[in-house]
Amino acid sequence: MNKDKKVYKEAKYGKKSLLVFSSVLFAISVGVIAFGISLVVHGCKSDISSQIAFNISFGVMLILLALASGSISLVMLITALGMINTNQGSVKDGNRAMGTINIVKCAKCGTELSENAQYCTNCGQNVAGIVQCECGEGNNIDAHFCSKCGKELKK
Repeated sequence: MNKDKKVYKEAKYGKKSLLVFSSVLFAISVGVIAFGISLVVHGCKSDISSQIAFNISFGVMLILLALASGSISLVMLITALGMINTNQGSVKDGNRAMGTINIVKCAKCGTELSENAQYCTNCGQNVAGIVQCECGEGNNIDAHFCSKCGKELKK
């Protein structure tokens, strides 16, 4: 696996992990808040003074801790949902991220070109990375001979 695909896979896994972890933490926080409230209510209804103090103080402590962890998990959840989807490969390979503007520029002169341009409109530089042979075969721009017919490529 090449480095770019490994980074893509790790980023995608990281986003999913953050979503799952923050969702679980938020759900646990909500449950602990409910338990804390029930302890406070039970403490208020109790007739035993030591049980009243314990239930109310422990319930309030649980509620405060759960509010803190719930707030943190909510921020993590919002962060994970706001993360841009990872894009495997490069723009040149045809991969595009939603909502981005893809500008193709000539490597030789810097002229902005249309997305499907094969040659620069200003200097004639091959920007597609493909050299067409007389036989019709498309070859890599670095190739000296055609991969289909073997003829020398004119650049």
